[in-house]
Amino acid sequence: MARACYRTFTAAMLLRVGLVPLVLCATANQDCGSEVSLLQRRELPDSGSLSQDGNVTDPKEVWDSIWNRVRQESAACPPGTICGSSSHREHAPTFPAPSAIPAIDYADPRKTQAAWQAPMQKTYDPGIRSPALGWNSWNQFNLDVSEAKVLSVAQAMKSDGLLSSGFEYIVIDDGWAMKDRDAAGRMQADPIKFPQGIKWLADHLHDLGFKFGIYTSVGSVTCGGGQPGIMDHHQIDAETFAAWDVDYVKVDRCGWPTELSWAPGLDPDDLLELARITAGVDYPEDGKYPESFYKVSGRVAAYQNFSATLNHTGRTMYLEICDWGEDDTLEFAPEIANSFRMLWDNFPQWHRVQEIYEYFAQVPDIPASTTPGAYAFADMLEGGVDGHLYNVHFAPETNLTRREAATEHAMWSMWSSPLILGFDVSNPSKAWVTDLMRNPALLKINQDDLGIAARLAIRKQKNHCFYDTCYHTDVWVKPLAEGAVAVALVNMAGSYSQYNEKYQTESITVTWETLWLSPDTPVAVYSATEQKDLGIMNGPLSMDVEPHGVSVLVLTPQTTASGTEPPRNHTGA
Repeated sequence: MARACYRTFTAAMLLRVGLVPLVLCATANQDCGSEVSLLQRRELPDSGSLSQDGNVTDPKEVWDSIWNRVRQESAACPPGTICGSSSHREHAPTFPAPSAIPAIDYADPRKTQAAWQAPMQKTYDPGIRSPALGWNSWNQFNLDVSEAKVLSVAQAMKSDGLLSSGFEYIVIDDGWAMKDRDAAGRMQADPIKFPQGIKWLADHLHDLGFKFGIYTSVGSVTCGGGQPGIMDHHQIDAETFAAWDVDYVKVDRCGWPTELSWAPGLDPDDLLELARITAGVDYPEDGKYPESFYKVSGRVAAYQNFSATLNHTGRTMYLEICDWGEDDTLEFAPEIANSFRMLWDNFPQWHRVQEIYEYFAQVPDIPASTTPGAYAFADMLEGGVDGHLYNVHFAPETNLTRREAATEHAMWSMWSSPLILGFDVSNPSKAWVTDLMRNPALLKINQDDLGIAARLAIRKQKNHCFYDTCYHTDVWVKPLAEGAVAVALVNMAGSYSQYNEKYQTESITVTWETLWLSPDTPVAVYSATEQKDLGIMNGPLSMDVEPHGVSVLVLTPQTTASGTEPPRNHTGA
C-alpha cells in the first residue's frame, strides 16, 4: 500500500520538482474562475515544472495562494453559519461501491474469523494480542520532544483517567537521540532534552504504571532528527532497547541508501505517489493503483532481521513497522510486527482523515491481513492536535473539530487500528479530547478479542452536485466476540468543512440482511457513541447523522443458530 512521513520534506521541494501543478480547474470545461484551489482535482503535468529552470523564488507566497481557499473552507464556523461562497463547487470524487461482506456466524466466532481473516503464521510473536493504546510525542511536539514534556503528558494521562482506560504506552518519537553513537556504538540520548537518560525515563514511567516506547528508523538515519538508525547495528540496538526496559519499538522507513537526498524516506519512484497525496487522491482510483504502488525494497529484509533480533533479546516489546504502506507492506509486515502503518502521515485536517478512511474502504486486503497480534495502523490520532496542513510548518494552522475527532476515533476503533494519541494531554483546553478517548464502549470495540477490522458494507453517494445537495454516507460492519456486531453509520459529507452547505444531516439505514441476520431476528441495540441502550429492535435500523459525524451501534441478536444460512438475496447492500 502507500503513503509517508513528510517531516523535513517541504512543500517547496514539491514545487521545485514540478509535482504540484497550479492549474485552475480539474477539466477544461469547468467554470471555476481564476482562483487556485485544492478543492478542485488536479492532474500531474506532462513534463516541466513551475518555471523553466524549476526554481521557485518564494514558495511561501505560492503556497499561501493555494491554501487561502482551504483556510476559508476549513474555518470552524459557529453552528448555523455557512462557510465558503454559495458558488463553491467541491467536485468530490465518486467512489466505487463496496462488495459484499464475508459471512458472520454469531454463534461460532471461529467461523467468522475464518471468513474475515487470512491465515497467518507470525515469526515475531511476543504474545501481545490487542492493538496498542497510548500516546506518541510526534504529532504535537515533533522534534521538540523532551523529558519534561513527556512526564507532563504522562502525569496528565494518569490523573485524567486515560491510563486506567487502557492507554498504557508512552512513546517518544524522532528527536530524542544524539546524532552520534557513543564509543561502544550505542545510541545515546540528547543530554539537554533527556538529562537523566532513557533508562531513568523508562523506569519512572513504569513506576507511574505506563509502558515505555522508543523510535528509530530502518536506515542509517531517522526521518526528521538525523539521529542514528538501526542499519548495521541491529544487535547492539536491540540489546540497548532491552537494557533500557523498552516496551514498544517504532521502526520508521528513512535513511535507506536508495532514498532521495532531499526527501527522507522517499525513493525516486515514490514521487508520483507523493504527488497523488498532495493532489488529494491518496486512495485507489477506479480500483487501480499506479504501477509503482507495489514494490519490495531491501528494507523488507532489514525489518525482518531486526524483528528477529528483538525476539532474541527475551524482552516483550511491541513492534510497530512504520513503512508507510510501501514495500508491499501487507505481504511481510503482519508476520513480523504487532502493527504496521498503511499510509503516509495523517495530519489534523478532515480531507486527510477522509483520504485514510477511503484507503481502508477500498483495500479489502487490509481487514484480511488484520488479526490478533497483527494490526493495520491508520497512523496516530489527530484529535486535539494543533498542527499545519500537510504537516508543513509554513502552511496554515489547522485542527479537527470535536465532531471530526470523534469520527476519527470511532473509525480507528472499528478498524482495530492502534489508538495512539497525539495531542498535548497536559493542556487543560484539550480536556474534551480526553473525554472522547475514554469512551469505554469504543475502546471495547477496538480491543475486541476477534481482532477483526471493519469492512465497508453499504455506500450511498452523490458527490457531483451543482444546484442541489450532495450526500456521501457509509455503513461499516465489524463482527465482535460474544455474538455481536458493531456497525458504524458515517456521514462523510464534504472533503473540507462540516459546514459545507451542499451536505446535510442524513438518515442512514442498515438492514438485517446486511448483517447476515434473518429479517425477523430481534436485536438488542446499544449506542457506543452515546453510551446508552436503545432497546430491542427488528430491522431495518436508521439513525440521523450530521456531516462528518458517525453513529456506532453494537447489535446483539437475541436468537441465532450456528450454521444458519444467510438470506439468499444477501448482497451487502
